[in-house]
Amino acid sequence: MREKLRDMMHYSLKNKKYLILSISVIILIWQGVAVSFNNRLLLPSFWDVLIEIYKIIKNKEFFKLIFSSSFRCIQSFILSIIISIVLVITSYFSKVVYNILYPIITFMKAVPTMAFIVLLLIWTSKDLSPIIIGILISLPIFYDEMLNSLFNIDEGLLKMIKIYRVSKLDKIKVIVIPVIYMEIKKIMSSTISLIFKVVISSEVYAQPQYGIGSIIQFEKLQLNTSAIIGWMIIITLIICFIDFITTKLIRGEMENANK
Repeated sequence: MREKLRDMMHYSLKNKKYLILSISVIILIWQGVAVSFNNRLLLPSFWDVLIEIYKIIKNKEFFKLIFSSSFRCIQSFILSIIISIVLVITSYFSKVVYNILYPIITFMKAVPTMAFIVLLLIWTSKDLSPIIIGILISLPIFYDEMLNSLFNIDEGLLKMIKIYRVSKLDKIKVIVIPVIYMEIKKIMSSTISLIFKVVISSEVYAQPQYGIGSIIQFEKLQLNTSAIIGWMIIITLIICFIDFITTKLIRGEMENANK
């Protein structure tokens, strides 16, 4: 019910007219500043970037670059969820495991992403390091959110489980897994977007053969500011598309469950 109310609030706040107006104002300001600077290297005009985006999309390797980065993102997302579920369930039932993992998760949240990237480039391959980075950044988020949702399970329900002596396996099947599943749905959209950005950031330094980050680094060396901004816009559109798809899937599932 709370999720439905939140979705309704988001929907009511969104207004296509205001969104179009906002984007138009941003473009006008951007164009005005670019014209006043009159320096394509420092700030290309909106039209220069549009032309560059057209060239990027026309490139025969465009979809291969998109697919490579997206596939790394999906790998990171799936592996992160699997690892998180295992760690959360064991932590929930074992104080020893919880206390062992606590400093590790805290360390993962505290260390800057750049430090992990540098270290992983020493330890692993350029193709593997972006995937691991995605896992390292998203795992603490999944772990904390899932575990907190389990700790917030209704006490009355837990007492009833004790009274009827429900086995741990049944408790996992009937209560733990559904709670974890609901939590994953709530944070899935934002976490996928974060993983996608982090994977691309790590590609900039890892330089795999194919990847959005690799081409951004190449354009930087060529001092092609228009292409870099063009890729930034493409990345934004991809993330918006991911957010749209995940939101639609979750909303559709909720509607089917309410029928």
